[in-house]
Amino acid sequence: SICFVLGIKNLSQVRAANLQELVYKQGQAGVTKATVSVTWHNNEPASGPAGYEDKEYITVTRQIVVGGRNKYLINGHAAQENRVQ
Repeated sequence: SICFVLGIKNLSQVRAANLQELVYKQGQAGVTKATVSVTWHNNEPASGPAGYEDKEYITVTRQIVVGGRNKYLINGHAAQENRVQ
């Protein structure tokens, strides 16, 4: 889950050939997205990501949608992939 959230590129490590394989039955069962969130306690704000020094927890979310679209969130706000790596 952590590797996925942080933008893993080598999908063989998650036993998939493409992102759509990570969605239940590749969307055929009516499920069209997969979402994973990981929350870290920000107990050392000075060494954490800039802009989050005042946050007690930092939650990073990655969502993939059938069709290949990726969405990254940090504490519920849209973020670029390079921001979460």
